Amino acid sequence: MLKAGNGFFAMWAGIAPDVAAAFELMHARDHLAEHLAYLGEGGILWARRYGEGQGILPPNFAFYGMRDLDRLTGPGAAERKVFETEFFKAIRPHYRDRIAHHCRVLGSAGAGTGSAVATFLLDLRAEDGAPAQIADRLTCLLSVTAAHIGAVDWGVPIRAGGVPPPCPPGDERLGIAVVEGFSRWRMAGEFASITEILSQAGTIRSAGHYGFSYALDYAEVPGLRHHRRDHEVDPQQP
Repeated sequence: MLKAGNGFFAMWAGIAPDVAAAFELMHARDHLAEHLAYLGEGGILWARRYGEGQGILPPNFAFYGMRDLDRLTGPGAAERKVFETEFFKAIRPHYRDRIAHHCRVLGSAGAGTGSAVATFLLDLRAEDGAPAQIADRLTCLLSVTAAHIGAVDWGVPIRAGGVPPPCPPGDERLGIAVVEGFSRWRMAGEFASITEILSQAGTIRSAGHYGFSYALDYAEVPGLRHHRRDHEVDPQQP
């Protein structure tokens, strides 16, 4: 399950082909840790990234577990900034089709970190308690090890201390589902069953499936050897 948190941050992005290899290095050895650390202890609990995406959604997916989304708007939020290395700033203009949302967890079931995920954008139905039951039902499938369903929270900013994003008409009940499994190919074989069960939570808009790339917990950040930051000391970071 989503380790002791009430929210998550999900982000999809494409990248220009000529900088794809640099993006992979930058994200795994640089920016993932900076984003994970910037809210301090008790903010973001863990980060995972996935690639080689297939489907309608962009081909790179990042997933962050949040202890409490209110950390983005609470006292001191405006002073918390993600440290952006020069390496990240050089790659950022090459991002494409970025989608990013903070979500309140409605249902989470299962355990572990799967070697693959299927991700979905959907229009949620209003039934109370249904997402938790649906997440549990998804883990009954042989290929699924965990499932998480959240509702996009339009009242919190993408970055701490910022302005909440505008809610486009028709997106008031936008939701995100992340379904984990031990084998990308086994999940593909059960994709019709996954979507059938998930459709009980809402109308699926788009989907993509990804291979697992990298995971990092907050407590591990001090041990990470950054690719472009080992020589720097930033007192604002943990």
